[in-house]
Formats: sequence, C-alpha cells, structure tokens
Amino acid sequence: MRRATLGAMVALLLASCGTGPTPAPIQAVPGDVEPGVWFVDVAQAGGVWLEPETLRALGLDPQAEAAPVLRLSWSDDELSYLPLSTEQGWGVLFYAPERATRYTQQTSFRLEPGVAGPHMSSEESPSPVGTPEAGLFSARWEQNRRYLPQATLTAPWFWEPLYAPGEIAHTVVLTSALPGPLTATLSLWSHTSLSPTPDHRLRLQWDGETVGEWEWAGRGMQRLTATWDEAQPGGEHTLTIETPATSEGVAVVWIDGWEITYRRPAEQGVYLAAGSSLAVTASSARVLDVTEPLAPVDLGIAEGAAVGAVAGRRYWVGIPEPPRSLRPASRVDLASLAGVTYLAIAPAAFQPALQPLLDHRQGQGLTAAAVTPQAVYDTFGGGRPDPDAIRALAQQLPDLRYLLLVGDASVEPGGYDGEAGALQVVTPFTRTTILGETPADALLGVDGEGRPAVAVGRFPVES
Repeated sequence: MRRATLGAMVALLLASCGTGPTPAPIQAVPGDVEPGVWFVDVAQAGGVWLEPETLRALGLDPQAEAAPVLRLSWSDDELSYLPLSTEQGWGVLFYAPERATRYTQQTSFRLEPGVAGPHMSSEESPSPVGTPEAGLFSARWEQNRRYLPQATLTAPWFWEPLYAPGEIAHTVVLTSALPGPLTATLSLWSHTSLSPTPDHRLRLQWDGETVGEWEWAGRGMQRLTATWDEAQPGGEHTLTIETPATSEGVAVVWIDGWEITYRRPAEQGVYLAAGSSLAVTASSARVLDVTEPLAPVDLGIAEGAAVGAVAGRRYWVGIPEPPRSLRPASRVDLASLAGVTYLAIAPAAFQPALQPLLDHRQGQGLTAAAVTPQAVYDTFGGGRPDPDAIRALAQQLPDLRYLLLVGDASVEPGGYDGEAGALQVVTPFTRTTILGETPADALLGVDGEGRPAVAVGRFPVES
C-alpha cells in the first residue's frame, strides 16, 4: 500500500482545521552539528582502520611528531585505540565489538578529536609452543523472512516453519574447515502447545546421520545444541531438521537459524584458542586479544604460520578495514527548545513540507519547533536509532504537550539503516495478549514513572 506524501497530509489537515490567526515566528533551532564530535559507523565487528587522510579530515595532523589524541566511546563505555605510524603519517586502529540492535545492524562510535582517550595495550605474542592448532570459528546461517510478533524474541523474525511430521534440509559449506568436533546450535520458536506432553520432538541429521535429538513441552524459544566428530568437514554437507509425528494435533516450530562452531586456521574473524599456538593463514594479519572486547590487547602482526595463544581466550585475526562512514555528530540544543509545547521530529528532507503545519500550530498559540531524528539519536542515543533517545528528549522538555513523529516506522531488523531508514522515525514496542509484540508510539510520551505526559502522533509518510 502506498503511503500518502507529507505535503498531501499536511494540506488535508490544514483544510480540516480552517484558517487560524496570523502565526508568530517559528522558533529557530540552531546548532545542527556538535562542533568537534564525529560518529564512526561500522558495519560489522572487527578491526577498524582510520587512515592518515581520515585523521586530517577530523582536524588532526597525521604528520605531527606526536601521536594523535582522540577519544572513542560507545554509549557510556570508552574504547581503547592504537596510534600507528605509517609512511603516509599517523593512522589509528581500534576494535569494533558487535553492538547491533533490532533497530540497526551497524554500530556507531562517538569520536572526539583532541580529547584524550585510553590507548590500546600492546604485548608481544607469546612464542608458539608445539604444533600450531586451529582455532574454533563460529559461522551462522539465518534469514529473516517471516515476522511472528507472538514470539518472545527481541526481534521476532524467523526463517521458515516446520510442521510435524516434516523436515527441512539445507546445504552447508564450512569454509577452510579441519577435521575435528563440530557443534551445532539451533535457535527456534515452538509455536504450539498440545497434550499430552512432551509435545515437541526434533531430530538433527548431518549427511543423513542423526547427531542430536530433543523433546520438550509447550511454546517458547529453544536453543538446542549437538556436538559430533567430523573426519571430512570440507565440501558440501546436508543439514536436516526433522520433526516426527505427534499423537495429537500438528506441532509447529519456526526456525530462526543455526550456528556451527568448527576448527579452522585463523583468517579474517574471531577465534577461540584451543591451545598455546594458534594457526594463522592470513598474510600480514593483525592479531588482537579480544577476550575483553572493550579493552583489546594488540599482539602485533602475525609473522609466520602461528602465533602464541592462551587456551580459552578469543583472538581477532585479520586486516583492519575502513569504517562504513564517518559523519559529524548532529545535536539537539536543549536551551533553544526551552518553552516548546509542540515538537516535530522529522528528517530534514521532510521539514519544508511540514512548515505550513508548524506555522498553523504556532498561530494556535503553541510554541512549535522541529528537530531531525538523527540529532535526537546522536544526542541521546549514542548515534543509533533508539526509542529511548526520543523518550529522553521528551522528558527533558517540561513544557512539551504534543510530539509529532514525521516518517514511517519499521519492524524489520536494521529497518532504520540506509537512505530509506533515515526517512523513518523509530518506534518502541509493547506486548499484548492477542497480538504479541505491538508498536506503541504512545510510550514515547511517558514520564519517568511511566505515566502519560505528552500526546504523541505520527505521519507515516515515505516522501
């Protein structure tokens, strides 16, 4: 279904309201950019490299004798960084931990040039002892094809259903796998509750051989794990999930995905060390001990086929990559919003079409203003779309009576990423008995004790 344009919605609303008194000037909201603050947007966990020219764009001198000074943070946590001198000048390496949410698949890190933050610790990797051992690497298979709001999952999107009796089979390739133990972890939602119990049974097969069997009762999320030895892990394999017939009714489960952990020489990625020597195949790869993701330890460049390790610790191995984007931080100037009673949160592209409505509300005696969603996210949400950021802004405006969200919302994982996502405004969710997870814009207008304080509305427009 096509959404109405914002201009059409505003025109219809104003026509229904009639002509009001001449409006007073709209309150300007200056300071759209926070001076000296940037956000580094990263697509996935791993080493991130800020090259000399990037530092120059931040106002730092990569040719200076002293190492660059900056501060990196995520939410309230500081990240350590490592200045490295290159032929082109100073660059900066840091480790980006996985911090994706249901609203965004990327992670945003706040960067403040000239503010002293912690340096990454550096140690010499211990000398490899004995035969190099492959690390344990985890790969995940998942597709978000079906939204199932009744499921009690943070982001209730699933791959496919499985009805008893029935089976689904998929081809699996384990890249660079070595012989040894495989551990598969299935994630699924059991959708039915039947009698007698247990009413759910599941069988996992690997190349036609049963490697795991489980039974349980009722609805709910399940994480089922099986481990077996595989002498020939290379090539293609068939993973089959089977549910046998039940005595009463048709048991239904929804597959979320699965993860397989296997032995593999270290290339690009995170590995769990199994011994005191980690086999490495990536040429000139950087090695970081990321057992503590916010406080990694640099172990330098892997010079040979192995690096010293400590069993049970996690290591990132690979070539650091540039971030997805680097952008100035937007901000909300609270002082300029003092006394505002009618606030619109609207992407900059929508604000010209919204202006007649703001003029009208001003003419009705309200004090109207508009801010962008990104400014709210950057100021109150650590740079990422988060309904708590909008709620925090509303709670800091004591005179606010009306909050208008201009843009559609999304239930899809990462639905606020990209150009289309930037034209939407994040919504919170609640749970209801019948529908399960339900969008609830009204929750953005509650006070610190959860009581309604601000009337919230939305124009669900796309253009």
